[in-house]
Amino acid sequence: LQSQSSGLSRWMDEMSVFLRAEQVAVGDADILQAQIQESEGVREDIETLQKNMDNINDISKTLVADSEPGFGSKLRLQVAALTDRWTEVVKQSKQQHNRLKAASDTTQKLVERMELADKWMDSMNRDHLALEYTVHSEEQLKELCDKFKALHDEVNAKEPEMTALNDEGNEILNSGAPGTLQDLAKQVMKLN
Repeated sequence: LQSQSSGLSRWMDEMSVFLRAEQVAVGDADILQAQIQESEGVREDIETLQKNMDNINDISKTLVADSEPGFGSKLRLQVAALTDRWTEVVKQSKQQHNRLKAASDTTQKLVERMELADKWMDSMNRDHLALEYTVHSEEQLKELCDKFKALHDEVNAKEPEMTALNDEGNEILNSGAPGTLQDLAKQVMKLN
């Protein structure tokens, strides 16, 4: 019982430090993926160690029932404290895993939207800016004016989406750890 209890306490000490130290890397898909893998490893550890926790509770009940009242009371309190701590670490690890999953989903959606915006800007450049516009008649001038008006309307319609995307990217960049979001920074800069 003592050995299982000590081992479980050491693991919970390590997990408490890990859960407090681990900053969710919103915006950095590679680091997020690594953090999610670590979190899944923690979840596997919890499943394995739950058997130890159950065993500690079962053995302690038998010991409390067969021991002197003073020792039994002390053991009951120690096991209750260990159980409470275990419950808290399990809860915190689940919360951390959920935060990581949410951050990964947010990052993935943002990256996908940025890629679509980048493709749209590339197609705009390719389809409109690289062309030479020569006008030889009033009819050609009217057609060109209609094209430019349609282009102007398309750009105006896209502006709120691009602004929101840029703002979201900048918000993540400003809240992230320095030096970890180079890829996202490059994509945001392309939007400007």
